[in-house]
Amino acid sequence: IALRASLEGIDTVASLPDGLVYDLFWWQTIGLAALPLVMLVGGLRARLARVHVGDLVVHLEHTPVDGIRDELADALDDPTLELGLWLPEQGDYVDAAGGAFVVPDDGPARAVTRIEHEGGPLAVLVHDPTLRDEPELVQAVSAAARFALVNTRLHAELRAQLESVKESRTRIATAADAERR
Repeated sequence: IALRASLEGIDTVASLPDGLVYDLFWWQTIGLAALPLVMLVGGLRARLARVHVGDLVVHLEHTPVDGIRDELADALDDPTLELGLWLPEQGDYVDAAGGAFVVPDDGPARAVTRIEHEGGPLAVLVHDPTLRDEPELVQAVSAAARFALVNTRLHAELRAQLESVKESRTRIATAADAERR
């Protein structure tokens, strides 16, 4: 049966006009020759993306919260990327400016990647759905974002504690001055 189907296929090709058979031959040859080149370019792109993720970690270390979205967008090569930050006090996501952030459904128009820390939500990336083809890249960028956001949160908590200590010292000094008077 397979031999018969092959022979029928040959008969079909043989019945095509010579110019079309010639064109088909060359398009097939070009396609087969281009395949390794396409694979090489894809491999190089993935390798460059990994190198870029390494640079991303370094850049994020010195990037304020409002610049994190831009760094992530550059790393993923997605200018439409959106970043939502989780506020535990509100139980909802906000953008870098503190405005409400509505997380869309994960679908064909937009992909949603949730970033968690210690079992709870930390942030969400809303990005181009074509990035689903590169899950390692999205995971690496998410890990870098997690690192930067946790670091930023810890710095904010430290600043708040320092401010609390300063206020406490001021109250103690004021009370001591009042007591001496």
